Amino acid sequence: MASCTGVAQYAAAYVIYLTGYDCIYYILQVFIADTSQLRNRGLMFAFAQTPFIATTFAGPALANSYLKHSSWQWGFGTFCIVYPVVALPLAAVFFYHQRKAMRLGLLKKEYSGRTFVQSVKYYLIEFDGKLVAEYAAASR
Repeated sequence: MASCTGVAQYAAAYVIYLTGYDCIYYILQVFIADTSQLRNRGLMFAFAQTPFIATTFAGPALANSYLKHSSWQWGFGTFCIVYPVVALPLAAVFFYHQRKAMRLGLLKKEYSGRTFVQSVKYYLIEFDGKLVAEYAAASR
């Protein structure tokens, strides 16, 4: 999004950004639902929503600071650096427990029979198809 030169490019980048953001947020919600007891689940979901309270007040001041001292592109660039660092602990927990489940025999890897190039092609087509479907639904 930071390197866009036109409205069409920005719109496409925003769709890709929002898809990734929504997917990560959905994964977090599923994680909370799977790891919390029913009586504590509301509190856990509320705790997961607290960053939105902070960004309501801090976001405009931060945006003005970026515009005053650098550019809006660096606003996106900063989040390209910060977001993976913040998401890394959750990813580490997922990978750790996935390996543990495979070691215990609870999870078995299924082979697709595709080569690496075929898998890349398959997932590019799948990802593109989902983006086209979301764009079509949003434009109605």
